[in-house]
Amino acid sequence: QDLHVTHHVETGRDQSLDGGADTDPRHIYFSGTTTLASILISTLGLEALTGVFDLGFDPATSLGISALVAWLHTSIWQTLHGDIHEYYSEYPGALPRADVLSTDSPYTRWLVENHVGHHLVGGKGNYNIVFPGPDYLWGTCFQPER
Repeated sequence: QDLHVTHHVETGRDQSLDGGADTDPRHIYFSGTTTLASILISTLGLEALTGVFDLGFDPATSLGISALVAWLHTSIWQTLHGDIHEYYSEYPGALPRADVLSTDSPYTRWLVENHVGHHLVGGKGNYNIVFPGPDYLWGTCFQPER
């Protein structure tokens, strides 16, 4: 969490970073360890749901689904979060940016606006930048006035 707090302190209202290219990449990107933890937590959660609701997933399938979703999430995050803050340095030991993503599509523009809202409310809303649905479910969605 300290990295997240530091990220907010170092981010200007225009989303620029105080440190520019010298910003610690951990303030922008997910580490490989974070991605692996996401896979582990998701696999365990999916296995628990399978046990409760008899979803029919075996552990290998749960692991595969979790790895695919984590890879997709992290690839989108690395790209969009870097683009939003105009930070393009590499982060060794982490999944790379997916520079094939277009920030010109309506969906990615919405994700970018969603993340800017996260900063506008001081990090107290719009937590889910890549998959923002849970913010709507848990009432943490902030919509800027137009």
